[in-house]
Amino acid sequence: MEDVSGEDLGWFWRSWVYNNWKLDQAVTNVEYVENDPSKGAFITIKNMKEIPMPVTIEITTQSGNKVRKELPVEIWKKNVSWRFLVETEESFKKVMIDPDFRYPDVDAKNNYWYPDGE
Repeated sequence: MEDVSGEDLGWFWRSWVYNNWKLDQAVTNVEYVENDPSKGAFITIKNMKEIPMPVTIEITTQSGNKVRKELPVEIWKKNVSWRFLVETEESFKKVMIDPDFRYPDVDAKNNYWYPDGE
């Protein structure tokens, strides 16, 4: 499988076949650059358990626009937490990991961020 895909799939075999690990990804922080949404926002996510997986983030802006970001599994190779910049023109209504509910996350309550901490 690795030869055909051209990728190192060791993370997959260790996580899903050889071990009984769990998946729990979380949105831990959202902060606007210089407290100004028009300058962008830093989103911090964390891998709370053992299984590394690729990450899909969906950002819903105040006007209802949706932006998706795909992050590769490699972000977890040397990090438990990952912070990245999202260019934006307006504030966020919601930030969500795994918006299509594809992964068996053991604690979906931490997959969301709301500006008022809902």
